[in-house]
Amino acid sequence: MKPLTTTWLIASLILGPLAKAEDVQVLEAKLKEHLADSPEAAELMLTLLQEREASEDVFGVIKTAGDFVRAQSAHPRRAEVMVRLIEGYAAGARHGEVVATGTQFFEIFPKSELAVRAHRAMAEAHEELGQWHQAAKHWAPIGLTGDPLAVKRALDQFDRAENAQAGREGAEFTLALLKGKAAEPWATDAALMGMELAGRGERWETGAAIGKAVLAASARRPKDSTEELWYRLGGFESRLGNHKEAVAAIEKSLAAGRKEYWGAYMRELGLSKAPPAQM
Repeated sequence: MKPLTTTWLIASLILGPLAKAEDVQVLEAKLKEHLADSPEAAELMLTLLQEREASEDVFGVIKTAGDFVRAQSAHPRRAEVMVRLIEGYAAGARHGEVVATGTQFFEIFPKSELAVRAHRAMAEAHEELGQWHQAAKHWAPIGLTGDPLAVKRALDQFDRAENAQAGREGAEFTLALLKGKAAEPWATDAALMGMELAGRGERWETGAAIGKAVLAASARRPKDSTEELWYRLGGFESRLGNHKEAVAAIEKSLAAGRKEYWGAYMRELGLSKAPPAQM
């Protein structure tokens, strides 16, 4: 094989994009020869979409994917192309269209294997729009797959939403997250945030369950974190009226002499010894 010449390289750099553009024009011309909902049109649109993605033609991707989704309602690859349309909108910073099309996607394909891609695009779009609670709702399903970055983003956005409903949902997400994963490196931080969200949403049982789940796991964690977990668990037990359990939990948080917890401890100790009518 002859070595490539400088002239050939320059020509390829100039003519390569032109050839791609010519291919797109040919495909578009052929597409006009068929009905939009025909099998022939579907194959041409899929090829055209691939060409436009390869050349990073965002507007072209949006147009072709949108045409396919509208015309090919029964095509087996419609869900895939709809996700590519959502990602095209995301690449074009068209956040409102990401949300609108993503919402339609989950209405049509509620159990799609491509859900994670759609959730990610929608989560990021909601963040760009300042819609923290909605962003959290889309980060959460990705977090449940075991993605630690998505876990953090979900909890951060549930917290940022600063409302009781987000607190309740964030707490339930944390509890579901910890099932079988309470010993993961990120579990302690997730549990502390989940317990804070449970308090905001007044989900005392959920908060206690989060604390118990992570404390029962054989995981190495900073001493301060362990003390904080026991103290918060004591607070939830108190809210549930379980004052003896609250005393036991706070006692463990005092093991290293955390003096700031003594007031709570003495209060719970008094309540645990009170007659039933006063408890």
